[in-house]
Amino acid sequence: MLKFVSPRLALSYLFLCTLSCIGVLQIQAARQRLRGLSLWGGRGKSWWSYAVGALLIAGSFAGFYAFTPGLFVPGLAGSELVVLFAAGCILALTITLTASSLTAPYSGKAVREAEEGEAVVTPQLRGRLHIPQGSGPFPALCLIPEMGSPAGDLRMLATHLQALGFVVLSIDWMAASDPPLYPDMLALVPTGVNYLLQQPEVSEERIGVIGFGLGGDLALRAAGADEQVAAAVAVDPCLTPKPCDPGLELLRQRSLWQAVQWRRQRRARGLLAKQFNGLAALPQIPPRPLLILHPPQHPPSGLPKGVETCPLPDAQTELSWDQAVVQIIGHWCEEHL
Repeated sequence: MLKFVSPRLALSYLFLCTLSCIGVLQIQAARQRLRGLSLWGGRGKSWWSYAVGALLIAGSFAGFYAFTPGLFVPGLAGSELVVLFAAGCILALTITLTASSLTAPYSGKAVREAEEGEAVVTPQLRGRLHIPQGSGPFPALCLIPEMGSPAGDLRMLATHLQALGFVVLSIDWMAASDPPLYPDMLALVPTGVNYLLQQPEVSEERIGVIGFGLGGDLALRAAGADEQVAAAVAVDPCLTPKPCDPGLELLRQRSLWQAVQWRRQRRARGLLAKQFNGLAALPQIPPRPLLILHPPQHPPSGLPKGVETCPLPDAQTELSWDQAVVQIIGHWCEEHL
């Protein structure tokens, strides 16, 4: 039977373990860049997590030694300590994950309020069109966000490419009031390319497609089927219906709640990736320029010759909002279009 000597002593040990574990988690969140383990959702600089973690660990021990009665007399036995330390670790992890979910930035809401570019609304297409200043014709790019995301999620990339002299069309997955279903969604990118071809500012020989996540698979499928697409970029595409389990990588850019939502979408993503079959479309694209940006931990395999690959930087935000990713894509497009 467990004997904790006194409630005050037991609570002191629980306080010590909980607070010190939270401190360790903050240091680890900074070291491994895991947004989902940051008390403030990863919105601050990494040295904040190191400093707060160290202060929490030091404060837990200082408070324990200052306020624990009878510390240097026989106290808790091994089994009682194990129970309290296990409870403290569980409590620390619960507090950390909950705080991260409550404080993590939800960029999608801000994006919707800050959309730029000309609205494009047709029976088959919805999105945002960005036209650079000056006289054309300009090269053009068709952007496809992650499945279900609005065109505004690619605002940073679209405005950067516009400043480089590209006409940019960011596509919304929702062409009408409901999201399109397979195989209707395969028409999204060809419809966007045809829309760009109708613009007088666009050079017909220099049209490219860029897709994120499952949008990358759509971009590959469209480039493989349409020779009018002069270049293609796929950012973290699915390629196969069963991608590697990311494990703790899910907490690198997401809070726990966001990771749970991502897991729920994974089954549908896997089914659509199988139907899109972007991997089978790859041999039809070269010698046209093709770039696949992939997570450093999961490089794609089985790619045909002529496919250029590049590891993604260790992004602290969503890929479409990471400045390093935007710069890589912009530089590559300038070279190949």
